[in-house]
Amino acid sequence: MADWDLATLDAVGQARLVASGEVSAGELVQSAIDRIEALNPALNAVTWTRYEQALAEAASPGSGPFGGVPLLLKDLGVPAAGHPAHAGSRALKEAGLRSDADCALVERFRAAGLILLGRTNTPEFGLICDTSNEAYGETHNPWRHDRSAGGSSGGAGAAVASGMVPVAHGSDGGGSIRMPACHCGLVGLKASRGRVSDGPGQGNGMFGHNTSGALTRSVRDSAAMLDVMAAAEPPTPALPVPAAGSFAAALGERPGPLRIGFVTASTHPKYPADPVVSAAVETAAKVFIDAGHEVENAWPRALFEERYWEVWSDALSACVTVAVDDARGVAGSRAEFAAETRFWDARGRTRTAADLTRDLSWLDEYSRRLASWWNDFDVLLSPVMVSPPKPLGYFWSYPEGLVDSIDVIQYTPQFNTSGLPAISLPCEWTADGLPIGVQLGGRLGSEAMLLSLAAQFEQLRPWAQRYPAREQVG
Repeated sequence: MADWDLATLDAVGQARLVASGEVSAGELVQSAIDRIEALNPALNAVTWTRYEQALAEAASPGSGPFGGVPLLLKDLGVPAAGHPAHAGSRALKEAGLRSDADCALVERFRAAGLILLGRTNTPEFGLICDTSNEAYGETHNPWRHDRSAGGSSGGAGAAVASGMVPVAHGSDGGGSIRMPACHCGLVGLKASRGRVSDGPGQGNGMFGHNTSGALTRSVRDSAAMLDVMAAAEPPTPALPVPAAGSFAAALGERPGPLRIGFVTASTHPKYPADPVVSAAVETAAKVFIDAGHEVENAWPRALFEERYWEVWSDALSACVTVAVDDARGVAGSRAEFAAETRFWDARGRTRTAADLTRDLSWLDEYSRRLASWWNDFDVLLSPVMVSPPKPLGYFWSYPEGLVDSIDVIQYTPQFNTSGLPAISLPCEWTADGLPIGVQLGGRLGSEAMLLSLAAQFEQLRPWAQRYPAREQVG
């Protein structure tokens, strides 16, 4: 099979080729290696590779659901034996930090037959909605190389959108899977809190805000990957409603009819949603109306509470201070960090233990208010980002840019704070060829319903035929 034909298949499709014997796992992995080598110089999505080990592992891929399918891991969290653990930080890169053992999630990836090819780029400690750092540089959007791929899983997004691999690991503490999915024309699911565990060697990142997930090209890949990642071991104190069965099997169930609220208004007065973003949400609403769902212009009032952003930022800053202190323990007290890290760290060092206790208590109460909206609705349809992908370096081009890079994140962190699941889906493309995504958010534990609804949307408004121009991606 031609390299381009392989590259356009999703992970489930590639796994079926290997299982049928039409393509060997070694051929699949070699094709991914060839594409990384051809495309990465222009995109800068991949920061580290393990080709020889991957080809050796492909000789015996096992019988898991993704036997022989290549996977890239984000260079943030998810320790894997021998892999770098740089978190996009020049200080940790220069210190040569590596992991000495696999975490449970990596063990599940291996058991599923996925072949680990390497690591993808991320901003330092995953702190901004763009993927650039002083350790590895900027990641470029495959749809237009002068635009951002989003963040913080931007390397993963660029790798999947360009066809380097069909699926890549990401993590999401404030939208870091959903934002790159939006900017790269992909599917990005943030599961309910506790559904996916990164343990046992580490706790729930960012007070439970953070979770691992995947960036994929199809809803069926997202469902099948969640089946792999959502194992009950190691146990977690924040396990959501147990899944009734396979998430992949849920795609065959017709959703609804569901009651869906939608919002296009901006949650920040300085950054109203771009008209093309609002139009995408309205297009999605029409698709759901035509599919028989009850759709109305309604949303949680908590979404617009200004105090949320202050308290959320204060709590986040404390996490950054811990990350900086931990990094200095490895790299030395004189280690230097990126501008966004210094910004958050300075804020974090003004917070006391009492301040943090109050912040977390308020965020817990806020989460209850937000989640109560789902007593009357099944799904919230919203933008993911307020605008199409920004030019590379946009937020560093003027003095207030760093603060603005936070203010444009308006629709995603609330789902991390509350633990509710949310998924980003491709919906529109701008006149100059940039993807626009929409977000579906559900009540706690409703991933099966969200995936079923997402699959219906994918069937009614398919995107599988959309790829970055071949002259750009090879």
